[in-house]
Amino acid sequence: MKFSFFLKDTKKQDSLIYLVARIGNDRVKVSTGITVTTKSWNAENARVKKNHAGQELNNRLDKIEFSAKEIFNHARMLGITDPKDLFTFVKNKIVDSGLLDRRSMDTSSILSAFSEFLKQLELGTRPVRRKSISSVSHSYVQLFITLQNALKEILPDKAPFPYLQSKEFATRFITYRSDHWSDSSAGKYIVSLRRFMLWARDAHIYTFVEFPECLTVPESRETTLFALTEDELLSIENLDLTDRPALSKVRDLFLLSCYTGLRYSDVSRLSKEHIGASEIRISSQKTRDNTRCPVTPRLRKVLERYAPDYQFHKISSQRANEHLKIIAERAGVGDTLEIVTFKNGRKIIESRPKHELIAWHCSRRTFITLSLVKGAQPAAVQAVSGHKKDSKSFNRYVLFAESQVDEQLNSVWV
Repeated sequence: MKFSFFLKDTKKQDSLIYLVARIGNDRVKVSTGITVTTKSWNAENARVKKNHAGQELNNRLDKIEFSAKEIFNHARMLGITDPKDLFTFVKNKIVDSGLLDRRSMDTSSILSAFSEFLKQLELGTRPVRRKSISSVSHSYVQLFITLQNALKEILPDKAPFPYLQSKEFATRFITYRSDHWSDSSAGKYIVSLRRFMLWARDAHIYTFVEFPECLTVPESRETTLFALTEDELLSIENLDLTDRPALSKVRDLFLLSCYTGLRYSDVSRLSKEHIGASEIRISSQKTRDNTRCPVTPRLRKVLERYAPDYQFHKISSQRANEHLKIIAERAGVGDTLEIVTFKNGRKIIESRPKHELIAWHCSRRTFITLSLVKGAQPAAVQAVSGHKKDSKSFNRYVLFAESQVDEQLNSVWV
């Protein structure tokens, strides 16, 4: 039995892909449920043309074909030889395999196509710089989910792809960006939207010559960097939260981040299997790199509260950040900080207390900064934080730590 794929109707703009099984002149076909544009189909190879939109589809077709061959081999082992019985057995088992997409891909609007794009991301295809790689992190998917939620507010219902080139879209996008995003955040989401548009072009869903002017990536500018001081960290560590057990558990998670440099996505999934007698080892969800953190005395103190099972509090990052602001306020983390951000290229300076600004990533900054201030070698800190040797972001921490040392010396030698 030979297997191959073909398009149901090559004369239409979009067509379903069918799997056909042949024995001599007899054949049976079954719809894969996968729809592609006819322009993207390579009839000679019976696969979607190679690009980062087609790679995932071809992977799915490969899995279907492999499964079909395995099912056929199993049928032969069972002694099924009659062509009609073979076709019936193979077809039913392929349908039962769960590999077929029992609905057509909907790319009739921007948002429906974005949903299809997200599904491909969640299956492991990461389009970046016109290439595809096999791994995709949870945080990367979350970035596009956040962008999808923004697009739901920006776009009219069932807006088609040409709408992206309209003046109305430009006006709506610029307004939303001004109301919700700093230039730093806007840069991330604009790059992500452009990646989605490249995917749509490579999949022959939408053809465009250049990106809309409103999707120009803003110039990268340095914003204010802040971390907790040693006194502020101790005030959080020693805060009595017996009246608020939920806050106490979030505080412990935050301290774990402060003493390891682990991101929220990693510290929130810490379990017994990651924690050893002298170190914590975990694969970073963001970078997929293996991370090793030594169990220092202050870290051990927190861990012992959860030994031996190490079942930590489960809470969403949004809720954790809300709790963290309450904890910081109760701990007296109230120094006013002058924050510099940029919106639409304009520099914005505002003064706010630290407890209003604190978020989970401050723990990572605190770990790196205090480690450097206390005299740890940059290379040793980088080995734990996962920053590369010439990382610009890490160099910012080095300069920030040096400024804190200078400030301490100036306060002593008056």
